[in-house]
Amino acid sequence: MASNITIIPAGASDLPTLAHIISLAMQVDLINRLLFPDSVYDLTSISKALLALFEKEFREPNTHFFKAIDNATGEIVGFGEITFHENAAPTLVAEPEEEHGGQAPPEGMNLAFAGRFFGGLEEKRKQQMSTYPKYVEWRGLHVKPGHQRRGIGSALLKYGFETLKADELPVWLYTQMRGRNLYLQRGFKDLEPLDIDLKDYMGELIVDME
Repeated sequence: MASNITIIPAGASDLPTLAHIISLAMQVDLINRLLFPDSVYDLTSISKALLALFEKEFREPNTHFFKAIDNATGEIVGFGEITFHENAAPTLVAEPEEEHGGQAPPEGMNLAFAGRFFGGLEEKRKQQMSTYPKYVEWRGLHVKPGHQRRGIGSALLKYGFETLKADELPVWLYTQMRGRNLYLQRGFKDLEPLDIDLKDYMGELIVDME
């Protein structure tokens, strides 16, 4: 465990830093070969798009952002985000679907692949979790490059489970293969993969659902 790290709730003023951290952490992900096929990965544009999303999610009453602070420097070096969901009882009258405000996507993003990828993940979440009255969605866990493999990810998981009591409900998350072992060690089990035919998108990608 990262003994020189303190984990506390994140505030609205932290959101730009959190958006920048995830932008940095995603730079090396294989998925970016498909999301940004022309090697366009502008940190400023991506951070701006993520910040707009985080600001929306931060206002959700059941969503929690929490940050890992390096005690020696005071720097935010990682963060987590979880949301507690409650599935509404089915009704005879169809309720209107929630409208999602559309922030502009980052410049250069492959919108066709992004729609297939993120839309597929959302469909999987609904399929897997709709039978539970309540569940937790682990929306994000990211550690700044240069501070990884110091136990910060495990510390963030522990905070979410023990401090926020996320372990009292079924938990949903998705991860790429490089993050899979962290969750398996914590007791997660593989459910099913999200399969995407890459011939229309070029490149190679391995995605694992947990």
